Amino acid sequence: MFTPISAAASGVRLGTTWLATTASNVANDVTPGYRAESPIAAPSGDGVSLAGITTRTGAPNVDLAVEMPNLLMATDYVEANLAVIRRAEDAYRSMLDTFAR
Repeated sequence: MFTPISAAASGVRLGTTWLATTASNVANDVTPGYRAESPIAAPSGDGVSLAGITTRTGAPNVDLAVEMPNLLMATDYVEANLAVIRRAEDAYRSMLDTFAR
């Protein structure tokens, strides 16, 4: 069933994977042979899902000029989805309060 909460929850799950992947890339910045990774998002019936993780190619393997904006975008992505969940919850509570009167 498609609801704003389930759609936003799928975004939170994807966003936390994005954050974890980015953190792993930063932590392995100087690890020999490490290849930076990126999550791949795909639409799903109730929002978005993780389609997989891809290994980036090119030099350098981990580019902090890429990772830091990714970290900021992933953080904003999670926060935006959490805001949707809070707003939907407030709307549902308001409806329940209205019907309870």
